[in-house]
Amino acid sequence: MRIGELAAAADTTVRTIRHYHRLGLLPEPPRSSNGYRVYSVEDLVRLMRIRWLAGAGVPLGAIPTVIGAAGYSAGADGEARDDLTADLEALIADLDAQLHALEGKRHALTTMLDGHRRGQAISPLPEPLIRAFDELISGEDDPRTRKVFEHERDSWELVALSGQRRRNSSMP
Repeated sequence: MRIGELAAAADTTVRTIRHYHRLGLLPEPPRSSNGYRVYSVEDLVRLMRIRWLAGAGVPLGAIPTVIGAAGYSAGADGEARDDLTADLEALIADLDAQLHALEGKRHALTTMLDGHRRGQAISPLPEPLIRAFDELISGEDDPRTRKVFEHERDSWELVALSGQRRRNSSMP
């Protein structure tokens, strides 16, 4: 089969297949007399394995090792299988860390949205402090005093945000 047929059969693009050739994930097939690549069923199976592994989160650079150590290769030895186990465990640990970070972000955004719906300013401060500053600032007629309250609120936010940065060093 030609490259377009291979791409359609694997539900991918010709560009992706060429990318996999450049990375060495998919060997270049023999060419016909007119110069077209001629792919086999084995190439289709390998391509679909590559797509399956990449879709599961295996980095493209690790795929040859995974395919070789996972029993697809007769030469898979104990050390290669142990390395694969360690690599997969590390990928899972990384995903767990990403999920934890996403849960924290979701909680923070939900808290912001809830406060916004209640008419509060978006702030890292606890709700009672937000309300107290909102009341002080909105209830003050003197612009200079209002500015002092705003500065005080900003100072408290700076302290709150500085503490969050130390607790969560993965934040940008």
